[in-house]
Amino acid sequence: MVQTRTKLKSAGVESEKEFKEKAAVLNLKPEMSEVIWLWHERARKAFQQRESRHEYFDGLTYCQDYILGRQAANTYLRPKLNDDEVRVNTGTTEKKTEVVWNELLQLTFEPEIRAFGKEDIPLVSLGESFTDTVRRSNEIEKDEYLWQEALLEGLTQRAVFIEEIWDEGTVRDKREGEVYRRHLSKARKRLVSGLKVFLGDITLPWYRFDEQPYIIKYDRIHWKQAERVFRYLPDGKENPMWEHVSKGNNETFNSIFGLRFGGLAEDEVEVLACSSYPDDEYMRLLNGVPIDPIGTKLPWEYEGYNMKMFGLKTMSRDFAYCKPLTASAKALQSLNNETIRLMIRKFRQALEPPSGVPAGKVFSKDIFSPAAMTQGIKKDDVFSLINHTGVTQSEFAMFDLIEKKAEEFIGAGSLQQGLSEKGQQTAFEISQMQKQFATQLGNAVLMAMAMKEQMSYLRIYNLLEHVKQPVGKSLDPLSQKVNNTYMSFVKESADLGEGRVGRKEIIFDEAVHTEDDMRGLYEEEEKAKKIGKDFRRFFINIQQLLEVPIKWFITISQKPKENEALDKVLFADSLKQAVAVSQVAQRPLNGDTIVQDFTQTWKRRDWFQQQAPPQIMDQTMMGQDQTKVATEMTPDKPQTPSVNALEGQMT
Repeated sequence: MVQTRTKLKSAGVESEKEFKEKAAVLNLKPEMSEVIWLWHERARKAFQQRESRHEYFDGLTYCQDYILGRQAANTYLRPKLNDDEVRVNTGTTEKKTEVVWNELLQLTFEPEIRAFGKEDIPLVSLGESFTDTVRRSNEIEKDEYLWQEALLEGLTQRAVFIEEIWDEGTVRDKREGEVYRRHLSKARKRLVSGLKVFLGDITLPWYRFDEQPYIIKYDRIHWKQAERVFRYLPDGKENPMWEHVSKGNNETFNSIFGLRFGGLAEDEVEVLACSSYPDDEYMRLLNGVPIDPIGTKLPWEYEGYNMKMFGLKTMSRDFAYCKPLTASAKALQSLNNETIRLMIRKFRQALEPPSGVPAGKVFSKDIFSPAAMTQGIKKDDVFSLINHTGVTQSEFAMFDLIEKKAEEFIGAGSLQQGLSEKGQQTAFEISQMQKQFATQLGNAVLMAMAMKEQMSYLRIYNLLEHVKQPVGKSLDPLSQKVNNTYMSFVKESADLGEGRVGRKEIIFDEAVHTEDDMRGLYEEEEKAKKIGKDFRRFFINIQQLLEVPIKWFITISQKPKENEALDKVLFADSLKQAVAVSQVAQRPLNGDTIVQDFTQTWKRRDWFQQQAPPQIMDQTMMGQDQTKVATEMTPDKPQTPSVNALEGQMT
């Protein structure tokens, strides 16, 4: 006879049943309950797999490891374990990490963008225009400080998360005594703490971030901010789910992350932004309550996520997080601290040695104070219990060895040896040392280049997605028609080609420019060139830009940051070499270019008089030059240079 055993419901089934009962109390539709359950389960799984103890975290959770990395980067001085313990932290990891960080900050990583159309035809002008557009948008964003923080995060933590967003907002402005709001729209990057990002699959390496099944971003915001952002829909109506959102720890839909960050204040709300690229689904949960309609698409149109993940040193092909400098030097830093702690203890013993007295006598340690007088004590009544005189030379040598090994793990010791401070340095020596720094930095340079490259791709897609939106209206003085105006970018000190440097204007529009328009533009540019205000204007037709299938390819150029002293040395060396070559080749130098480079390098203006234009000009040659330029700019039909790059790519 087979005995039948009573089947018990699993914990998961019980949890789902309890969840549905709570949803029924709130009168939620079944499909809404399913969406909530789906994302809660995904969030719980992502949280558990990250906060499990991992071999790659030295047996710690990610949160514990993150805190240790932060403490190492800031030379955290922990409390005493007992009153006699010496509180000490040598700070070797922090200082050597700063050496690597500072060397990275001395380098400039700029994107060089190339565009290719159908049949892999290079669109040179379009690529150059977008190179300047991306760089200018970074300048508008003022992203220099963000890159500083991102590089430091990569050197001290397991992962760096950078998000690309389109910032649409208003700012308060005051003019003529009146306060009004001014609308602002711009592309912007945002650095997100690793504590606030949970991956759907922790086994995918960081460079396969777009293959993540989903990602969840956590944040805590004030109730007033949540009300301003989430209460009303774009059409002005109140969100029907807002009534279920409450402040602080929501008892009905208590987020699983509430205890993770120590709970919420009574005027705070937890926000989970859940994104799934494979499903093209986006959902935000406020204290566990879904605030977006079911089936909401991702708020961007390009492929992948609007966030990228980066790391310093990959530990495994099957693990997302990496190994920073602080983790590499962690063991030796602990040994370093313990060694100097023992050396200080021995030094204190030599200064104030532990003493003994005969049985039956007790003396206070105050008898060793200067000018102290004690009755009834003889010299031999107190004797030392140790026979050493303090720290020895061999112990100092051992400490130096441990510190050197910590430097080797971080990679900063060799960098310091590359510095040369004796004598005057030539331009060649300076450039060679900077190249040597970049070579020795190794993985840190590769991480910085990967950040610039991947975020430049996201910036291109972000601009392409929003460039089609008009930013205003303008009146055409010739046709008297009101036309839409679109984005435009102005890059100063840009390379205009043919050795020219000046202002480059990149204008997105929907107009088709005629040959007369282009000839007039050429004449305007030539007039500006003669008076020392060189510029070039590029028009990019939005319709063709969005219709033509374009492949983008980005390379990162690595060069030292602008250095006034170095630039002056390089200019002097270049001029000396150019004079020598000019004499050998019997070819005169271009005085205008030399004057322009001198003015830009030495920041000295109006040192050279402008040459007066000739009163009589060969009309035949002028006509030939104009015809040549017009032909180059319009090979088959009158269009702008950037539009010409797209010509022949239309389907």
